[in-house]
Amino acid sequence: MNSLFGFGVSFALDGFKILYMAVSLFAWTMCLIFAPRYLGKEKHQGRFYVFSIITLIATLGVFAAGDLFTLFMFFEIMSFASYVWVAQEENEKALKAADTYMAVAVVGGLVLLMGILLLYTNVGTLNLSELKEACATGGKYGKGRLYAAAFCMFFGFSAKAGAFPIHIWLPKAHPVAAAPASALLSGVLTKTGIYGIMIVSFYIFEGDALWGCFVLAIGLTTMVLGALLALFSIDIKRTLACSSVSQIGFIIVGIAVSVLLSEEGKMARYGTLLHMVNHTFVKICVFLVAGVIYQNVHKLDLNSIRGFGKNKPFLAVSFALGALSLAGVPGFLGFLSKTGMHEALLEIGGVLGSELLLKSVECLFLFSGGCTLCYMLKLFVCVFVERNEDEKVMSGYLEKKPYMGMLQRVAVITPSICVLALGIIVSIKDEYTFYVLHVLKGSFISIAIGIFLYFAMVRLLLMDKKYLDMWPKWLDLEEKVYKPFFGTFSTHVLGFEMRILDNMIDSTVVFLRKTLYKDLPLKEKNYEGTIFTHLFGHTVDVVNAKLKHEEVKYDYEHRMALKSMERQENVSLAKRSLSFGLILACLGVFLMLFFILYIVYLR
Repeated sequence: MNSLFGFGVSFALDGFKILYMAVSLFAWTMCLIFAPRYLGKEKHQGRFYVFSIITLIATLGVFAAGDLFTLFMFFEIMSFASYVWVAQEENEKALKAADTYMAVAVVGGLVLLMGILLLYTNVGTLNLSELKEACATGGKYGKGRLYAAAFCMFFGFSAKAGAFPIHIWLPKAHPVAAAPASALLSGVLTKTGIYGIMIVSFYIFEGDALWGCFVLAIGLTTMVLGALLALFSIDIKRTLACSSVSQIGFIIVGIAVSVLLSEEGKMARYGTLLHMVNHTFVKICVFLVAGVIYQNVHKLDLNSIRGFGKNKPFLAVSFALGALSLAGVPGFLGFLSKTGMHEALLEIGGVLGSELLLKSVECLFLFSGGCTLCYMLKLFVCVFVERNEDEKVMSGYLEKKPYMGMLQRVAVITPSICVLALGIIVSIKDEYTFYVLHVLKGSFISIAIGIFLYFAMVRLLLMDKKYLDMWPKWLDLEEKVYKPFFGTFSTHVLGFEMRILDNMIDSTVVFLRKTLYKDLPLKEKNYEGTIFTHLFGHTVDVVNAKLKHEEVKYDYEHRMALKSMERQENVSLAKRSLSFGLILACLGVFLMLFFILYIVYLR
C-alpha cells in the first residue's frame, strides 16, 4: 500500500522495537488472563475483549512502524480503541473521565499531525531510517521549522505519555477503568508516547542543548508533580496513576540526559530503557493487585480497603516486590534503571554550565525517588499491615474465602518475579558495576528520604485516625484552568468573532437586496399547503361536490394540507436529529473508503 494517502505504510524492526513488542504481548497476556474473573457478570465483556485486541494490534503497529505516518495512523487507532476501556462501566464518572481522555487524545493527535506535516515539508521524508541524516542540516527551511515541528510532535506524544501539563487524563481515567485496562494504559500505552518522544529527541535533536534542556524541564516537573500527587492521594488506583506520571517524568529526564550527552549518553539510554521495562512490569503487578481488592470490596478509598490484605501473604509479597522495584531498592530492576539514569545525570554539569543547577536537578531526582518509596509504603501499610477501623468490615476481610482465581495469581505474581529476577540477572551480566559504595549512595539517600517522608509527613500530617485528602482542589488543572480558559475563549472571543461575521453577512445580503437585486413583490398565497396539495385536494373536493350536488367545502384540500405540514415538520425534525447526522457521517465515511479503495486497488 505504497500510495495510501500519498505516504504509504511501512514497517521496520530493530532491537528496541522487538523488545517492546515482546513486553507488550507479555503485558496483554497477563491482563487478559486476569480479566475473566475480574469482569465477572459485568455487561459488555465481549466489547472489552474486542477493543483490547484492536488496541493490542494498534500498539504493536506503533512500535513496528517504519515511518512517522504509519506510526501516527496506528497511534490514533490505539487512542480511539482504548477509549472504550475508560468508558467501560458507562456511569457518570466513567463517561466524564472518558471525555477527558478523548479530548486529550484528539487534541494531541491533531497537534502531532501538524508537527509531522511540518517536518515533512522541511526535510522531505518521514522514514525513520532517513530522518536523522535529513535533520542534520536543518532542512529546507532551517532549524526554526524543525523546532516548531518537534515541539508539536512532543506535545502530541506527551499527551499519551502523560507528561505535564497534559497529564490530566491519567488520575481521572485509571480509577474508573477496569484494573486490566488500567494496567495496560499505565504500563504499555504511555510507553508509545515515550517512544515518540525518543524518536523526536534522538532522531531530530540528538546533542542539541536547547532541546535537551527543554525536555529536562518537562521531565523534572512531571516527575516531582506526579510524586506529590501520588503522596497526597487516598485512592489506591489514583495513587498508582499519579505514580505513573512521576515515573514517566523519570524516563523523560533520562531521555533529556541522553540528548545532552549525545554520543556519551550510553548510560542514560541504558537506564531509560531499563526503567521503561521496569515500569511496565511493576504497573501490571500493582494495578492487578488493586483489581483483586476492587473485585472483592468494590471500593478504592484507602480508608475503606484498609486492612484487606492482612493475612494474605501471596498478595502482600506480589505487591511488595513491585513496590520495592519501583522505589529503586538494590537487588531489583528498578535499582539498576534509576541508578543508571542518576549516574548519567551527574555528567551533564558541563552542558548546564552551573554546578548549582546540576545539584538542584539531582536533588529533585533523589527527592522524587524518595517520594516513590513513601507512597508505595503508604499503600502497603494501609492494605497489608493496618486494621480497618470498622471491626465488622475487618472480620469480613479476615474470613477464609477464595479472594482470587488461580489464573489471577499467575497474572499477579509473574511480573513481580520478573523485576526481581531481571534485577539479579542483569546486574550479574552487566558491564556496569552498580554495587559499589559511591554508586549505591544515591539509592540510599532516596530510601532515607522516603522513610523520613513517611513518618514525618504521612503519619503526622496526612493522617488523623484515617487517611486525609489534603490536596488543594484549586490545583485541578482541568477544572480550574483548562475548562474555564477554553470555555471563556470559545464563548466570548470566538462568539464575538462569529457575531461580527454574522452581522457582516446579514448586512451584505440586505445591501444587495436593496440595490442590485431588488425584491419582487410577493404574490399573495390564497390556499393551504403546497401547490400540489391544493390542486389535487381542490379537484377531489370539486368532483365530490358535483357528484353529491352540493357546494364545494374544500374538506379534502384542508386535510391534505395538514398532512403535508405534518410531513414537513417530521422531515425537519429528522434533519435536526443526531441519528440523521450520524447516517450522513457514515455515508461520508463509506464514500471516502470507497474512494480510497478505488485509488489504491482499482486504478
